[in-house]
Amino acid sequence: MKIDSRYFCFGCGATGDSIDLAGKLLDLSPFESMTRLAQDFGVDIWSKRKSSGAKGKIIPFNPSIKSNSVLDTRASATTTASEDALPVNMKKWTAKAVRVLLRYQDDLRSWKIAYAPDKADDDWHPCFEESLALQDKVEYWLNILLFGEEYEKELLYEDLHEEVKKLERRYFREVRN
Repeated sequence: MKIDSRYFCFGCGATGDSIDLAGKLLDLSPFESMTRLAQDFGVDIWSKRKSSGAKGKIIPFNPSIKSNSVLDTRASATTTASEDALPVNMKKWTAKAVRVLLRYQDDLRSWKIAYAPDKADDDWHPCFEESLALQDKVEYWLNILLFGEEYEKELLYEDLHEEVKKLERRYFREVRN
């Protein structure tokens, strides 16, 4: 299969754009595949454009949205919440989590280079394995904390606050020693 701006399958001769490809792979209509792609890539296609040259607002991907319904996607994608609506302790936790996760992200990036195996058959260092496993997750969490909606931050807090505490203790212990 060749994919550039349009795809072409050398096996069956099918051709089309990304919406056609998604529709064929997921057995969706063109409208449903366009909606699904917008949801998966976090593009708000439902907001009105402010000017003729403006693009749709980018929204963070929400893995908790499992519905394929266009109305459900539209309702969840267009809800907006002000940063001021967060309780003070949530704002403090968000700031602390961003600080801790940025440091952890920096460590993961450096571990990926420093502990990379020299040969393909070498054993992997645990720090290298950790960097491969968590680098994308940490980036996703940071995107939610920095650009996400209030409900996304609250969901992340429920799932992540203990992990942030562990990381904070780990880094605090390193500074003290």
